[in-house]
Amino acid sequence: LNYIKANVMEASKEYGEESLFRIFGPPEGQYATSLTSLIENSEWKSEADLIQAYLESMKFAYGEKNRNINAKELFNFMLSHVDIVAQIRDTVEYEITDLDHYYEFLGGLTKTVENARGSKPLVLVADTTREKIKVENAEDAVKRGVITRTINPKWLDSMLNHGYSGAMKIADRVEYMLGLAATLGGIQDWMWNKAAENIVFNKERSEKIKRENPWALRKVISRLLEAEKRGYWKADKETIRKLEEEYLQLEDILEENIYVKGGG
Repeated sequence: LNYIKANVMEASKEYGEESLFRIFGPPEGQYATSLTSLIENSEWKSEADLIQAYLESMKFAYGEKNRNINAKELFNFMLSHVDIVAQIRDTVEYEITDLDHYYEFLGGLTKTVENARGSKPLVLVADTTREKIKVENAEDAVKRGVITRTINPKWLDSMLNHGYSGAMKIADRVEYMLGLAATLGGIQDWMWNKAAENIVFNKERSEKIKRENPWALRKVISRLLEAEKRGYWKADKETIRKLEEEYLQLEDILEENIYVKGGG
């Protein structure tokens, strides 16, 4: 059986000439999807909202004669026949845990394919940063990124040498963990535990973040609590209690700062 021919014939019967489209993306003049804003603002009730955001943003088809065609149903049909999702890594500067675009596009595509076909596809990352290309499972790439960056004490301390902006980069990485957990997967309980331990519960480090950028520490804690609430992290009650306590203390500090700066 020629599976490619069979799929083409099936698509042709349903969608006619539009079935020839193979390139899909955002509408002309745009780049990103609305998925990241949902994660950033915690404005999603379930993963279905993230899938819908990805579909609505990436449903526009581009071909030789036509472009910017709204083809949501065709796009979803095509995704239902996808077995493998792949991402190329072409720079050592970033792991797939270092940018929101990775959970946005690789994660968004993976989750939408999973929804369309009823099972998760094989997800691979091709590392082209060396002479010999290395292909690995996305879970291994996520694990390496979290270990070497997000929860790595040396990396955390190096970021804190950059003051306000460095502290916010730490907070961003924790947010990306949540985005990956909701789309791509591969974020395990021990990773959340280490993030809490090395960032929030490390007194010296957390005090430095408070001095440099207390909003960043609040963001870290809020993302950890959100991960637990959404079921991506099975944390013990004592850990959650301590996080909530830290969060409330930060709220007092931030309110006091605003009051002082406001001349109250």
